[in-house]
Amino acid sequence: GSGNIAHFFAKRLYAKKINVHQIYSPNKSHALLLAKAVKAQAISELEKLDATVDVIIIALTDQATLKLATQLKLGKTICIYTSGSIATTSLKSISKNIACIWPIHSITKANLPANKLQVNAGIVCTKSSEGQLNEICTLLNLKFCGLTNKQKEILHLSATVLNNFTNHLLALTEVSLAHNKLSLQLLQPLMQNMLDSAMRQEASTKAIANQTGPAIRRDRVTINKHLLL
Repeated sequence: GSGNIAHFFAKRLYAKKINVHQIYSPNKSHALLLAKAVKAQAISELEKLDATVDVIIIALTDQATLKLATQLKLGKTICIYTSGSIATTSLKSISKNIACIWPIHSITKANLPANKLQVNAGIVCTKSSEGQLNEICTLLNLKFCGLTNKQKEILHLSATVLNNFTNHLLALTEVSLAHNKLSLQLLQPLMQNMLDSAMRQEASTKAIANQTGPAIRRDRVTINKHLLL
């Protein structure tokens, strides 16, 4: 791949002086752009993929990753894919050492996380490649966290709900405020406090304990007023 996640993996590994051998993309110009940044060979045909390398990383869309299950046969070469929603069992035909390293972070190539940032990773791996995966995670500054396919499935759902639904509420709020000539900055202290409270939360404390507002007070008068508004 040559998109956001591919840039994250390739550039971090290159920064750690790891030899990035090839960059594959069906769009040769995209492959060339990333390959130039990490001094790799750009290819646009799977037949030219060198399977003698130590590790092959699949950083493609879910649909494109699943399609590779019928196109790639890598034997025992360690093959890492980066999708949070695909189970390792769906890709076991690609390699006997198939594993997932999924950075739980919204990553764009235009704004890659700084090297010092600890981007957590949900990982599913075979026992035979666990040591190498741990080593790769260290190079990427990722937290190694072994998960089952089911755990990763639930974690991916939770990450989607937490990140994207919350952001959608923020987008709706922006529209409502703008229509009434108000700035989102007025709510910034409230948002920051909510996030800080969540981060300070002890393991034994549930998020519901931080809930405030008319609902937690059973203030039906204010609730109905909000619904009408």
